[in-house]
Amino acid sequence: FYKSFAEVPENYRTVIRPLMFPPAPEDVAKFNLDRCIRVLPHQQNTGGFFIALLEKKKKLPSEVEPSETAADEVKTCEAEPPQKKQKRYHRGFKEDPFVFFDGKEDIFDSIKSFYQLNDTFNPLNLLTRCREGKKKNIYFSAEILRNIVTTNENKIKFINLGVKAFARCDNRNMVCDFRLAQEGLESVNGFIGAGRRARIVKDDLIKLLSNNDPTRPPEIEGLSEDTQTNVTVLEPGSCVLEYRGEDGLEMDLVGWRGTKSLRAYVDQHDTVHMLRLLGADVSKYEKNKFEDNRAAEAEAEAEAEAEGQEEGKVEVEEAA
Repeated sequence: FYKSFAEVPENYRTVIRPLMFPPAPEDVAKFNLDRCIRVLPHQQNTGGFFIALLEKKKKLPSEVEPSETAADEVKTCEAEPPQKKQKRYHRGFKEDPFVFFDGKEDIFDSIKSFYQLNDTFNPLNLLTRCREGKKKNIYFSAEILRNIVTTNENKIKFINLGVKAFARCDNRNMVCDFRLAQEGLESVNGFIGAGRRARIVKDDLIKLLSNNDPTRPPEIEGLSEDTQTNVTVLEPGSCVLEYRGEDGLEMDLVGWRGTKSLRAYVDQHDTVHMLRLLGADVSKYEKNKFEDNRAAEAEAEAEAEAEGQEEGKVEVEEAA
């Protein structure tokens, strides 16, 4: 620490200024510092403050009485009526709106019936991002968030709200047009009935998660008998796959029960995470892009070298 500005090195004097130090002892009395309060950050667990009462000795330059010429100019200006200031109207935000359900949506009836949602589920906590037309995604939020949004709809710009609980999945063979979304499953899982749940064993779950070809999902006949028994009673469509391991590991994920197949509706990041929890092989998901680039370069060099050898062979044959 430096006790005075004189102790500050030359290269720091542009950063540390003289007024950062207390005044000289002979100047302390004229500043009346005993009437000031200094609050340090550690004293109130907040920012530092310097509290003082300042007395205004004279008027500011802009407050000095104008001359007679200036007074005449002021009178002339006052004779002209001031222009009325136009009001600025708030035109809202261009962000897509958050439209909460009002309990009259027809789409919720099919969702509630298909997923057997219990009566404790409040549909008023669901929302979409469009007022008219087909609803692409349905989000779930807490009741307190609904109150905040509805009372500040035209005042606060909300960028993101809630978690995606249902996503549109148009299929003419399905009773419900919406499937479950993995990112919002934790929020709505407790409301879904047993008729849309299926217990699955570890090996079958690993098989579903390891399949990354959505066009060729595993067939139900190729799964274990226990899993087949639990899955075949479900109607085709979105469902919850439950895993309860002997080691205490519990896992719920979104699945799709097809006519003859079963697949996991989970993105790659969650897939890798779940496979690691299950102790399965994830090597095919752990690709190093730098190694792939080096392999591609080596393959290109090998092809170029092979083409060069082939051209040399042709030239030798022509010379012969």
